[in-house]
Parts: sequence; C-alpha cells; structure tokens
Amino acid sequence: METKQSFRQKIEAQKAEIQADVHALRARVKKLEAEGRRDLSGALETIERKRAEAETKLDGIKNDSADAWENAKGNVEAAYSDLRKAVSNAVERFR
Repeated sequence: METKQSFRQKIEAQKAEIQADVHALRARVKKLEAEGRRDLSGALETIERKRAEAETKLDGIKNDSADAWENAKGNVEAAYSDLRKAVSNAVERFR
C-alpha cells in the first residue's frame, strides 16, 4: 500500500513536470500570431483552472485519516490525470 507521503511525493514530481510544460507554453504565446495567441491563452486558462482544482484536491488529503486519504487518492489521481491530458493536448496542438 502506498503511503500518503510517497503519494504526495509522486504527485509533487508530476506537478514539476506539468509546470515545466506550462512554462514552455507561456513562452510560446509570445511567439504566436494574434489568433494563435488567443487560442493558446484559452488553453492556458483551462490548464490553470484544472491545476487549481487538482491542487485543492491534493491539499484536501493533508489531514485525512488513513482510510479517508485512500478514498480521496483516486480523486487526486484523476484530477492530475485530467490536468496532464490538458497540458499534453496543448503541447501537441501548439508545437
């Protein structure tokens, strides 16, 4: 069984990877024409919203009991999976 601490470390590593991709996307915004810039800005807004949702879910497990955090773990994983998918889609779309 995965401990809460090891789970948080795994998610923190994912957060670092996601943040690097987001940083690269923000740099790309500056190079795009106006229409592409609007599209990418919209994608970044979606990513930011999903990041905030995932972060809220991750923060929610900090004080959970062992049983409660095991139940919440799936929600956190799903939120970060959804975030990763949004980032990957944006990276692919705006290469």
